[in-house]
Amino acid sequence: PANLVTAGGTGVFLPLAGGILTGGLTGTTATFNGNVFSETYRSSRADGDVYIQSATASDFVAIGTQVSGQSNLMRIIGNGNVLIGTTSDTGQKLQVSGDIYTGNLKLGNGETNASIQLDGEFGGGDLTIQNLGSDQDIYFKVNDAGTSNTPLSIIGATSNVGVGTLSPSATLHVIGNAGATTTIEGSTQSTLNLKTTSP
Repeated sequence: PANLVTAGGTGVFLPLAGGILTGGLTGTTATFNGNVFSETYRSSRADGDVYIQSATASDFVAIGTQVSGQSNLMRIIGNGNVLIGTTSDTGQKLQVSGDIYTGNLKLGNGETNASIQLDGEFGGGDLTIQNLGSDQDIYFKVNDAGTSNTPLSIIGATSNVGVGTLSPSATLHVIGNAGATTTIEGSTQSTLNLKTTSP
């Protein structure tokens, strides 16, 4: 079969009709029609590392399709940031424009003060925390000296809110330990109104 020769006219050959490229291939632009299979070999087994790299921190590697508007489905910026659904790098390691569907999501990676920040500023929308499962609950858990506690719960079937209880029997149900004190504090001349729905 015909061969494609790298710069300089000697060295590595890439068969254009089947075969395996051994060594490296360097060029400015390459276009392939059909499927492209890339694999590296180690001495003991047929697996290894495949590198797709940008040249500088300001360059990027893009993955997309030829469908209109879908040429940059994902970008990997040379500075290490990954963009999905957007081409605007705002400085975070992972930036996603669109919905994310996943199972368990764990954040932290050993950070001392890991946090989740919900930002509705862009577009001026509200922030919503919702369990989409029918009649499913929302629990806020903490690690109290190695013990997992649930100080706040919202029950999906009733919309009742429980503080210190997982089974709130009223719209707001608060249970404290023996000797616990509940404090409601306001600024100067604040007023606390307790009102029933009927006389």
